Amino acid sequence: MNAIVRLLAVSGSFLAASAALPLIGCAAARMQVDPGLAAGAEKLPVNVDKSLTSYNAIGIGPYQAEDLDVAWKSTSGAKVGPVSGSDTSKKYAFKVTASGKTVGAKCEYTKSAKGVVMGIATAGASEGVTCTFAGAGDGAALAVKRGEAGFAGQATVNGRAYGIASRHVVAGGGSSSSPVGYDVRVGEKLLAEMQTSTEPTVWLDKSADADDKLAAATLMIGLYLFNDAT
Repeated sequence: MNAIVRLLAVSGSFLAASAALPLIGCAAARMQVDPGLAAGAEKLPVNVDKSLTSYNAIGIGPYQAEDLDVAWKSTSGAKVGPVSGSDTSKKYAFKVTASGKTVGAKCEYTKSAKGVVMGIATAGASEGVTCTFAGAGDGAALAVKRGEAGFAGQATVNGRAYGIASRHVVAGGGSSSSPVGYDVRVGEKLLAEMQTSTEPTVWLDKSADADDKLAAATLMIGLYLFNDAT
């Protein structure tokens, strides 16, 4: 991993807040799980079967993605002198069924860098993912974008709002410039966390109702595929 490029990809306030912590390479980093969640959570493995060219299956414990369709990542761009620009996109779709209910997801990862000099984004850069959900009520959707403290956004599933944020603090202290996982919250309550950096795992609140668990599993599968695209 090019640590300099990764550092520049996350802007000032996050770096300032984590300056006192040692920077950890994300390849071997483990996420620091919230102890309050871990004490009352189901620990579920993220099971992924993929080849160099395609995803064959992905699931979180008993929540398995069906009708999985992950397209090739596509990139286009242009260059004028030392300044270049590029647009990258990747679409994917799946559905998850649990307790007799099914949520279908259609997502698109996008990354746009309008001004890039020597590989470093200088202006007009954006990165994120949007999803729409079928069978999950009117207006069911997800939108996550890169911001000052990493990736953050919101989702609506079956009329309930969920907050999404990337996690950067690693086990044992320190921080990673790239996400090592993601949080899903309902209001102020932490519903689930997913470690993506190594041995992908989800911690899911045991006390959550079936609808929240299905929503969390669907969001986490979408976020895992998004994270793999970044």
